[in-house]
Amino acid sequence: MPVNISAGNAITYSYLDVKDKGVITDLNIIDFEGVSRFGYLKFTLIPQQDLHPLFWDSPCGRETTFDLQFEDAASSTWPCPPTTGLTYMPSNALNLLNNLNLKGNWSLKVENTSLQNGSINTWGMKVCANNFCRLTVDNTHKSGPGSLYEAIQCAVSGDTIRFAADITNDTISVGIQSLNIDKKLFIESDITKNIHIMSESSAATIINTAPNVGEGLKIKGLHIHSSNAGIGAINNNGTLTLHDVILHQWPSATSTITNQTGSKATMLGNCKIVSN
Repeated sequence: MPVNISAGNAITYSYLDVKDKGVITDLNIIDFEGVSRFGYLKFTLIPQQDLHPLFWDSPCGRETTFDLQFEDAASSTWPCPPTTGLTYMPSNALNLLNNLNLKGNWSLKVENTSLQNGSINTWGMKVCANNFCRLTVDNTHKSGPGSLYEAIQCAVSGDTIRFAADITNDTISVGIQSLNIDKKLFIESDITKNIHIMSESSAATIINTAPNVGEGLKIKGLHIHSSNAGIGAINNNGTLTLHDVILHQWPSATSTITNQTGSKATMLGNCKIVSN
């Protein structure tokens, strides 16, 4: 942002990539702000599925700025100029999007038939969803919403867990529990973000029983610490791929990964073992 609105029978898109999962029960458009010559514009919200409500259709003549929000339950249509920042009914109901999957690449489509250009400065979605799973780790708590532990619990095989932009130079301690992972997951970060995973468990910090199919459990760009002097950081009972992972062992420990019978471990990129 901002995204420029081109002039003269042009179509412009702005994209919002949603990493988290859930089934939509209610969706509102929020923080919708920009500059343009409205009377010639059409705004449409497009999910990955083939449904796309035209939520604001040729509004407000020659007004030049907009600042408002849209919700099906709102009690009135937008004013002109639409600059109050308040919430109004859309041109077409947003509940068309109910029961769709939240995760995916959403598009805001702008059709402009005027000779004037403009811009979309901000926009967003506020969503209620069933079966919600926050696959983006945005705090360092040992459990609960937004934690690494919770993301692993609610993820299903094939999901990718990522870390919010402000989780940098942080340590995530899962307390006395281990991270038990029995499904194919990709836990992805960048080693330059310097994120450390630790536990005080009597077992390994990560216990992997991901199936022996494909890469199994794949971890990228993290520091993983041994939980105690008597055991390694990872107890591998399945298929494990480490990419740019730094393993931290206690000075007296003899291993950082324990590979059980029938397991497989692959190292890619710049993996290291260092002593705490």
